Amino acid sequence: MMGAGAALLVDNLFYARYRHALCDPQSISTCWSNWAGAANSSPGDYQAQLAEGWVKRVINAVNPYEARIRDFNNIDNPATYVSMIQQAGQRFEGAVALNPDKDIIENFGLIELYQTVLNRAMDLSINLEQPASTPGITAVLLLASSRIADFYKLLGDEAYTDAIDPTIGYASDSIEYGTLAPTIFAFMNQMPNLLEEELALLRGVDELGARPSYNRLMWNFTKSKGEVAYANAYGIWDYNKDGFIDELDGQAFFPQAHGDAWGHYLSGLKGYYDLLGHPFFNWESRSELFGMQGVVIDVDYLDEEAFAKLAAAKAKAGAEIVNLTYRSRYVDDPEGQWQGYIDNDATRAWGVDSWGRRCFQGAFFDWLTVNTLLSPDAEALSKTGLNKIDRKSIPEILDIVSNSQILQQEYDNANAGLNPLGMSPDTVTFDIDPTKVVAGSRDAATHFEQIYERAIKSMENARGIYDHANNTRKSIREVVITAENFADMVVDKDRDYRNRLIVIFGTPYEGTIGSGKTYPPGYVGPDYYYFQYVDVNEHSAETVPPPNQKMLAYFSPIMNYPIWTKDATATIYNLPAMYKHFFGTDLIQSTYTSVEATNVLEIEFPMGASNYGFQAPSDWGFRESPGSIQLALIELVKSETELQLAISDYSGLIDTIKYTLEIMQARSNLHYSDLFIINTYKNVIRSLNDTINTLREIASWLQFGGEIAGDMGTAIGEAMPTAIGLSNDATSIGRSAVEVVRYIIEKIISGIALDMENTAMITESKKDLVQFDMDMALEMESYEYEIKEILKEIESLLGDEATIRMNVFYKKEAMRKVSEQFKAELAKGLRLLDERKAFNTKVASTAQKKRYLDMALRLNLTSALSKYKNAFDTAARYVFLAAKAYDYETNLSANDPASARPILTKIIRKRTLGQYENNQVADLWDVPEFHKYCRAFAPRSAGPQPGIVIPFSTEIIFGKNFFGWPLSGGDP
Repeated sequence: MMGAGAALLVDNLFYARYRHALCDPQSISTCWSNWAGAANSSPGDYQAQLAEGWVKRVINAVNPYEARIRDFNNIDNPATYVSMIQQAGQRFEGAVALNPDKDIIENFGLIELYQTVLNRAMDLSINLEQPASTPGITAVLLLASSRIADFYKLLGDEAYTDAIDPTIGYASDSIEYGTLAPTIFAFMNQMPNLLEEELALLRGVDELGARPSYNRLMWNFTKSKGEVAYANAYGIWDYNKDGFIDELDGQAFFPQAHGDAWGHYLSGLKGYYDLLGHPFFNWESRSELFGMQGVVIDVDYLDEEAFAKLAAAKAKAGAEIVNLTYRSRYVDDPEGQWQGYIDNDATRAWGVDSWGRRCFQGAFFDWLTVNTLLSPDAEALSKTGLNKIDRKSIPEILDIVSNSQILQQEYDNANAGLNPLGMSPDTVTFDIDPTKVVAGSRDAATHFEQIYERAIKSMENARGIYDHANNTRKSIREVVITAENFADMVVDKDRDYRNRLIVIFGTPYEGTIGSGKTYPPGYVGPDYYYFQYVDVNEHSAETVPPPNQKMLAYFSPIMNYPIWTKDATATIYNLPAMYKHFFGTDLIQSTYTSVEATNVLEIEFPMGASNYGFQAPSDWGFRESPGSIQLALIELVKSETELQLAISDYSGLIDTIKYTLEIMQARSNLHYSDLFIINTYKNVIRSLNDTINTLREIASWLQFGGEIAGDMGTAIGEAMPTAIGLSNDATSIGRSAVEVVRYIIEKIISGIALDMENTAMITESKKDLVQFDMDMALEMESYEYEIKEILKEIESLLGDEATIRMNVFYKKEAMRKVSEQFKAELAKGLRLLDERKAFNTKVASTAQKKRYLDMALRLNLTSALSKYKNAFDTAARYVFLAAKAYDYETNLSANDPASARPILTKIIRKRTLGQYENNQVADLWDVPEFHKYCRAFAPRSAGPQPGIVIPFSTEIIFGKNFFGWPLSGGDP
C-alpha cells in the first residue's frame, strides 16, 4: 500500500495465507495454509494483523516519553529534557517540517507536531472535495486531537497549580528541598501583588504580547527582586550553556511562558469543538486496536473522558477566577463592596458578573456536549470492558456539574453581598464552649481564644495537607535538579566524545559546511563522511592529478527517482547518472516503482588520489583540526612516496643491469658481426686470390706457351734457307737446330721462373690472408676484454642489488606499519562511535524514565494541591472568624490602632499561610541572637529557659521602617 489516500491514514487489518505455486487448489484441498494474522491468532479464533495508519505511526513514534530519534550513531546526544512542559512546546502557528533530523525533530514541541499531523489527516479525509468519513477516520482524528488536548490540559494544570501554590521553592546539592513563604513572589515587578499574580496565572493578563507568550506572564528576568523569586520558584538553570541564566533559558523550560490556565483548557477543548463543528465528522465512542510485538490488543484512549476532564478543569478554573476576581476587588467596608463586580472595560469584561456568566455558560455547553457524545446507560448494558463507554463510566461529568455549582455559588454569594469566604461580613460565630468562658474554670479561654485555637488548628491542618502536597512539588523539583545534573553530565560526556572523535576523524573541510552542503551551518563535530580525504601536497599534479570524478552516496532513503525496466536481452537502459556507481546486481529487477522519500542526505564524494585515501578538491578549503586518521593518511602517503622512491631506485638498478646486459649483448652481436664480416671477407679474398692466381697462372702459361710457339716457329724458320738458287743457305738447318736448343733451354728456365713467379704470387696472396687472421685475432682479444669489462660492471651492480632490495622491503614494511596505524585509528574511531551509540541509547532510556516520573508527578500534583486549597479556604474562614470574635470582644472603634477591622480585608485577600514554623524552643540560650542582642531575664546558671522565638527580617530602605513596612507616624 502506498500513496496518500485516506485508506493509509487509518488502521487496516490483514489476513494472509499461502500455497505452493505448483499446487492446484481445485484438485488438492490442502494446498492453502491456515490463515495467518496476529501473533495471538489461532485456528478457529483468527485475529487479523494490524497495519497501523500513518497518523498512529507518527504519533506513536514521536511521543512524550521516548527519544525522538532512533539513530544513536552519528549524532550528538539525544535530548535530555524531562519536563512535559518542554515536550508540549509552543502553540501551533503553522505546519512544521515532519523531518526526522535531530536538529528539527527535537526543536519543535509535540503540540505543533501533532497539530500538523492532524491538519494533514483532515486535508486527506474530511476536507477533500469528496470527503472520506469512516469510523477509522474518526478514530485517527480523535487520537491526534486527544493527544493535543492532553498537552493543553497539562499546561492548564501547571498554570493552575502555580496559582494555588505561590511559595518559592529552593533546591540545590547542599540545601534540603523546601519552600519559603514569599515576601517576594515569582512575578514580582510584573504583577503588583500575589493575588494579581494568581489571577494572571489563572486567566492571563489583559495585554496581548507577541509569540510565544501572548497574554501570558513572561519569564520574569526583570533584573530585580522578582527575578530571584522566579528563578528559584521555577528552578531555572543555564539550559543553553551560554554562561547566563536568562529569559532564553526560561523559554526553553516554559515555551509558552506562564499562566492562563483558562486559555489552555479552552485551547484543548477547541480542538474537539472544531471537529464536532465539521459537517463530515461523526464522533463515535469506541475502543481501538494496538499492535505490540505482533500481538493485537484492544485499547481505549478515553477521548470522551479527556473531553470531560478538560471541561471539568475549565469549570474549576472558572470558579477560582470568579472567586479571586471578587477577592481582588472586595473590601470589608460596605460602601465599597460592589467595586469590580462589573468591569469598566466592557470589551475585556473581567468583572465578577462577566466571568461568572462566561464560565457557567461554557461549563453548561461542555456538559451538554459530553452527554450528547455518550450513550445512555441502557444502550451500554450489553457491552463490557473497554467497549462499555457511557455516561456512568465517566465520573468527570459529575465534576463538571459540581464545579458549575461552585461557580453558581460564588456568583450567588457575590450577589448576596457575602464576602469571598462565603460568609456575611457581620458574621460572628458563637459555636464555643461556654464553660471555658467563666473565669477560673479549667482550661479557661475567652470567646476569641477558643476561635483562635480553632484557627490555629485549621492552619495546622492546611499546613499538613500542604506539606503532603508539597512532597509531590518537591519531587518535581528533585526531578528538575537531577535532570539538570543529568543534562550537565550528558553535555560533558558528549563534548568529551565529540572531542575524542575530532582527535580521530578531524573536523570537516570548511567548504563542506553550510546551507545545502553535507554539514549544516555551525557544525563543529567530527568529519564522519570525508575523513579519508587529505591534501596530498607531497605529490605533484603529474603524479597525483586532482579528482575529476565524483560519487554520490545516500545516507537515508533515496529521494524520488525513475527506474526503467530491462529489455528482452536483460540489458538495463535509461538509468539516471546517479546509478552509475551502483552494482549491477542491485539494479536487476523486472519492474521498478517510483518511490518518494524525504530527509535524504546526499553526499558527493570526489574520486581520486589512491586506493586508501582521496584528495580533497581545492574549493573545500582546509580542515581546522586534522585528526589522527588524516595524519596517518599523510604518513601513509609519505611512506608510499618513500616506498615508490625505493622501488624506483631498485627498478633503476635492475634497468641499469638490464641495460648493461643489453649493451653487452649488443657489443657481442657487433663483434660477432665484425668477425663474421671479416671472416666472410677473408674467404672472399681467399677465393678471389685463388681465382686470380689461377687465372694469372693460366695466363702466364698461355703467354709462355705462346712465346714457346713463336720462338719455335722462329727457330724452325731458321732452318729454311735464306737463299735458293744461285746461292743456297747451307747452314740454315744447323742454325735452326741451335735456335731450337737455345729456346728449349731458355723456356725451361723461363718456365721454372714462371712457376716460381706464380708461387710467389700465391704466397703474396696468402700474406694478405695472414693479415686478416691477425686482425681477427686482435679483434677477438679486444672483444673478450670488453665483455669482461662489462661483466665486471654487471657484477658491481649486482653487488648493490641486495642492499637496494632490502631497502625496498624496509620501506614496504614501514608503509605497512603506517597502514596498520591507519587501520587502528579507524577501528578506534569506529569503536568510539559504537561506545557513543551505547551512551546515547542509555541517555535516551534514562531520559524516558525521568519523563515517566515527571508526568506521573504532575498528574498527581493538581489533585493534591486542590485539597490544600480547600483546607486553606477553611483556615482563612477560621482566621476571619477569629478576627471577628476579637473585634466583637474588644468592641474597639474602627479607627483604634488595636481594632481588627482594618485587617479583615487583608485576611480575605491573603493567599498564603505564611512562614509557618513551630516557634517554641526548649532553651533560649541555644539561640545565638538571644544572648547576643536580648536582655536576659534569668542567668544562664538557672538552667534551660524555654520560650517562643518569632523570626522576622529587617531591612534599611528609604521610605520603609526597620521591618520593611511603609513609614508611619512614630517610626524612627
